[in-house]
Amino acid sequence: MLAEVPPLVAPFGEADWGPAHAPLLFQRIGGITTAYPLLTVAQTSQGRSMVLLGEGSWRWRQVGYLRTDSHERFNELVGKLTQYLTSDPGVDRFRVDGPRLLDEDQRLNFQARVYDATLQPLQGADISLQMTDSAGASYDYRFSSSNPGRYSLDAGRLPKGTYNWTAQTDIAEKAFRRSGTVAIRGIQLERNGRPAQHDALRRMAEQTGGTTFSSAALKDLTQALTDSGQFVPELRLSERLQDLIGWKTLLYILTFLLAAEWAIRRWAGTY
Repeated sequence: MLAEVPPLVAPFGEADWGPAHAPLLFQRIGGITTAYPLLTVAQTSQGRSMVLLGEGSWRWRQVGYLRTDSHERFNELVGKLTQYLTSDPGVDRFRVDGPRLLDEDQRLNFQARVYDATLQPLQGADISLQMTDSAGASYDYRFSSSNPGRYSLDAGRLPKGTYNWTAQTDIAEKAFRRSGTVAIRGIQLERNGRPAQHDALRRMAEQTGGTTFSSAALKDLTQALTDSGQFVPELRLSERLQDLIGWKTLLYILTFLLAAEWAIRRWAGTY
């Protein structure tokens, strides 16, 4: 919309802007964009301020309505500037949420939110996170965008230990950092299981005509099974016939013995 709006009437000359001013729009003279700011915002110890170095911005609203049949774009511009001027400068524009204590069988997830100077959700932010364990080994991660202005990171499951993390991003060429610590504790699976309900097992045995035995009465269990008569020894036989020619080793031995007997009898003269 700004490329189609009529120009403002601005004084010709150079203006001396302090370092606190951040230009949003620049003056264009004769179709050439200059380095002279037209619209700037500033943040000082006294608060936030805005300077529009020109007159006739009311025409922008009219031209916007002629182009789109709506004042939405102009109202959005004014609304964001107003929100910037009235918002608390101390509001955290970069927020990272993560657990402080986690079990080693759980996944480590982080959530981050990024806002621009007007506290509007910022899209396309590049957020990195570096995690360091107690041994000094570091791991690098990057957040992915889930919703406008919201980012998430799944670091997976980590071994037990203490990890320090630092998240960083740049907003309007200004670096923001957040850090924290997460402790991963080991788990013992045998403690997670529910203990046996001996009373319920005993009642179930009585209702079905059974008997319960403790670990110290295993001999009684053996005797009860023997006296019940339900468990008797069984002997199973199986018979299988196989041709002698299939037993090659035995066939060779018998052939050798017959040959030896024939040779001995021949030598003794019994033939």
